[in-house]
Amino acid sequence: MVGAWAEEVGNLEGPRSLTVEELPEAIALSTEVFDPGGTSMGLQFPLLFSPDNVEELRVFSEGGRVVSLVGCLHQTILIEGHPLPVGSIGSVCTRPEYRGRGLARRLVCDVFRRLEAVEIPLALISGDRGLYKQLGCVEAGCFERFEFTREDWVGLLSRRKKDERASPDGVSFRFFDERDLPLLHELYRREPVRFFRSLDQFDRLIWRHPGLKRLFGDERIVVAYRGRPEQVSAYVITRARTIQGGSTRVHIVEYAGSREDIIDVIGSVIEEISPSVITFTVPAQDIQFLRLLNAYDLSGSRCTLPGHTLYVTNFRTLLERLSSYIEERTGMRPGRDVFAVGESGASEGEEMRWTLRVGDEQVEIRSRQHLTRLIFGGITSEHFEGVAPRGRARRFLERAFPVPLPVPGLNYI
Repeated sequence: MVGAWAEEVGNLEGPRSLTVEELPEAIALSTEVFDPGGTSMGLQFPLLFSPDNVEELRVFSEGGRVVSLVGCLHQTILIEGHPLPVGSIGSVCTRPEYRGRGLARRLVCDVFRRLEAVEIPLALISGDRGLYKQLGCVEAGCFERFEFTREDWVGLLSRRKKDERASPDGVSFRFFDERDLPLLHELYRREPVRFFRSLDQFDRLIWRHPGLKRLFGDERIVVAYRGRPEQVSAYVITRARTIQGGSTRVHIVEYAGSREDIIDVIGSVIEEISPSVITFTVPAQDIQFLRLLNAYDLSGSRCTLPGHTLYVTNFRTLLERLSSYIEERTGMRPGRDVFAVGESGASEGEEMRWTLRVGDEQVEIRSRQHLTRLIFGGITSEHFEGVAPRGRARRFLERAFPVPLPVPGLNYI
């Protein structure tokens, strides 16, 4: 296998880190593949394609020319105050004449090894390519996806006005102003499950190029306030795209703040743009927002983390990183009461099986994909019943998992 790889790669150099001098070339390659003739990927993803992050941009090159790229950005998810380091992976691309040689596969594996070496246990990969699934990545997470028409939302607002419990009066809307940045940052910081995002990072992620498209859409921020303009209560980031037939599709990229006011912000956007379709994703743990939407007869469909696959680099490290969160929920601490171990398959080539031990009980999970879904959500109720039908292990699994994840929003890679 190694010999075949060496013959296939030839004189290519890598995997290695990009240099600062090569950054413009890597940005050009990513732009050519993902947004040909469009907006620079460097503008669209300023944290990923930053001189400070070149060490995590892994490449193959030939004759000083970058021919294959995998981008990774080390980030942190805060789960009800408990930090979980993650590696966000994207911009996986190869020049057309170099495809079919396994370069992207080798680079992705290289990134996984590097993440494990620095004890980052979870990778969030944008995309669901077969390549990722072949490496053990899996679609996981607990979310609800909403897709509705303008008329659906108008009906929701109409029903809401008749509801004596709703209080839409007194809410005003405006577009983002630079003075809003610390106010929006504070609203985002109050979200119970979110990405760690410094004020400087938030500043860099805000889209300030109205003449250019981000991910093929026109992106902007609408702010809700009550009373004085500085009394910001919510914000919604939208991305509008023209679809077939000339109609408009609006996607809600990110929201934070009062859920009641978020509904009104979306209503103001719909009134102004009059889109034919509106989409957004709500994490299953955002119970308040989901109940509010359901109360006004708007329901979504269960889904995994949209547009992503997940890969756990090391399950023992993952449980250790989640130890404070799990102990708070269950009273049991990974490493003391709970741990996961891998066990070789019965024959060569068979996938490794996993055993999760809870006290003196243990449950067997047949693959890393199933264990990932068990921890983060997406496992079927039938399989969950088969894994732990009763006992202490069952009670632990029900209390500890699924671990909630946020919609990446501006932190999307």
